[in-house]
Amino acid sequence: MKRLAWIFLVIGAVAQPMGNTGAYLLFQANHAYISKYLCEQREVQGSDCEGSCYLKRKLQKEAEQESQLQQRMDISIPDQLFQLHEVSLTVETPGKATPYTLEVYSSPDFTLFHPPQRHDFIS
Repeated sequence: MKRLAWIFLVIGAVAQPMGNTGAYLLFQANHAYISKYLCEQREVQGSDCEGSCYLKRKLQKEAEQESQLQQRMDISIPDQLFQLHEVSLTVETPGKATPYTLEVYSSPDFTLFHPPQRHDFIS
């Protein structure tokens, strides 16, 4: 079962960037049918289109789908997912107190999944 899943993943990864090539190969394989039934200029006498209008439409559709996919991939991660928090820490040493400020990044994962916290309440 794992082997079958890997085969599908590899085929999908290899076949995805070949969208234009796949459209062209399907056009060549079904050239007679496309030129006879799907061509826009099939009823025009003396036309030498032979289905190239159909291929042009398919390639344009593939380009639009690829640009939409690229736009979806360009969406940036919102800044709200990773916020910068300042934590003040005072270290008491004999004679003086030194404040330290730490910058700590947090992500949504750490708000849900974190180790148990110990709270010491000083009165």
